[in-house]
Amino acid sequence: MKNKFLLSGLAFFLTASLLGTALITSSCSSTKTSTTTSSVTVTTSAVTTTAANTPQMGGTLTVLNQYYTQDPAGFDPQLNQRPWSTPIWDNPFCDWLAVGDIDKYGPRGNDAFAFQIDQGVPQQYLTGQVLTGWTVDTTSNPITVTFNVRHGIMWSGNPLDNMAPRELTAADVVYTFNRGFSAPTVAGVYTWVSSVAATDNYTVVANLKSFNAIWYFYWFSCI
Repeated sequence: MKNKFLLSGLAFFLTASLLGTALITSSCSSTKTSTTTSSVTVTTSAVTTTAANTPQMGGTLTVLNQYYTQDPAGFDPQLNQRPWSTPIWDNPFCDWLAVGDIDKYGPRGNDAFAFQIDQGVPQQYLTGQVLTGWTVDTTSNPITVTFNVRHGIMWSGNPLDNMAPRELTAADVVYTFNRGFSAPTVAGVYTWVSSVAATDNYTVVANLKSFNAIWYFYWFSCI
């Protein structure tokens, strides 16, 4: 009788074990079969590639500025005297012969001048940028203005134009002056100038027909 009960107990545990294994297997199998997958549709658009160093034409440039009521007339301030040419295209990117010395005479200095936009800066508050200095000789005949060009200012060069890097010289300043003197839109502004010439790599001498009290306004930055 004792052996009978022992065999019955073993049979019960064996049956329960097999049943549990079957249930676990069935559960795993059920989980695997109930897994679903979702498909994602990816839409691709054609991408146009261009060769290296090839300009990509087109696009839109949006600029917020004080001249929002006027359309830009062009990129060249010598040929387009609309306000856009200088403050939008030139001022943020170009160096000037001289600029307002904000650090010395502005709020960070002695606060002698307000330096407000569109306001001409008097000569005494200017400092050289491309220039290291300048002198005016009203006693000579003709009256002369001498510009001293800063050493070490470099043109970066452009391999697309086969232009190697080189130092900016007085000849570059003279070229810019003469281009302005002959530009149809602004030539009349410089009728008081007789000639400009580079006397060496870092000196430009301008001869004046008559003295102009705001000569620096026309040659230096106005802002």
